[in-house]
Amino acid sequence: MTLRGVTTAQEGATHANQVEQLKRVAKADGLFIDVVAYPFILDLDKVLEANPVETLGAYDKHLKLGGCKLTPDGSPQGKTAWFTTPYLTSGPAGEKD
Repeated sequence: MTLRGVTTAQEGATHANQVEQLKRVAKADGLFIDVVAYPFILDLDKVLEANPVETLGAYDKHLKLGGCKLTPDGSPQGKTAWFTTPYLTSGPAGEKD
């Protein structure tokens, strides 16, 4: 069989409850492409309670926990990332400069 098209998707900043939902879908053979989830750093301890470190990085029914999502300074889309010059418009909570 020759695969063409999208074969892998990623879910960045996955929260613990979302990891569990993805695991339920995978267990029910509901994933038709590979999915790599990156647990959000604030949920990592909870994710690791239910997923031993030895299982990280390995696919199980098309699902893999591929690492950890860090956001040390925010995102440009949310206007929370650090820049050397101010944003041209206000931040998400009305911040100026």
